Amino acid sequence: MQEDEYWIALLSSELNYNSYTFNYENRNKFDLKSKLFYLINVEIQLHKILQPNIPFTVVSADLEWFGPSISHEIIHIFLEFCGISQIWLDFFDRFLKQPIYYKPNENICQRQRSVPISHSLSCLFAELLLFGLDLYIYQNTDIFIYRLHDDMWFFNS
Repeated sequence: MQEDEYWIALLSSELNYNSYTFNYENRNKFDLKSKLFYLINVEIQLHKILQPNIPFTVVSADLEWFGPSISHEIIHIFLEFCGISQIWLDFFDRFLKQPIYYKPNENICQRQRSVPISHSLSCLFAELLLFGLDLYIYQNTDIFIYRLHDDMWFFNS
């Protein structure tokens, strides 16, 4: 269940030209959340029976405004770490640092953080960063994070 339904669930297994929105393939996001709550409930009940004297902790987090808060520098560092070539790093930097026009005859600003809304590259950058977080936590704690984009849950005793 972890690997099949929650491990990088957002990324599509095929290219969808009709939509650049988040893709949970043929899954309903609410069904996934219901399954997760059911799983957490089962884990709590099992823990009460098997280890009644040890506390059981469930943590839920939502990275509110995640896309608008992503630093371009962090994306660049993470992509470098992943071994992306310089030509692609330059392309991604140009994509991310698009000029912003607020009003005519005012200064043109350059975007320093956030990713463009509803673009497939934005989805990729967000998922890569969250995947890095998932992997770091799993490698250091052996705790699997159940995640639906920027909403995450984990539990352990």
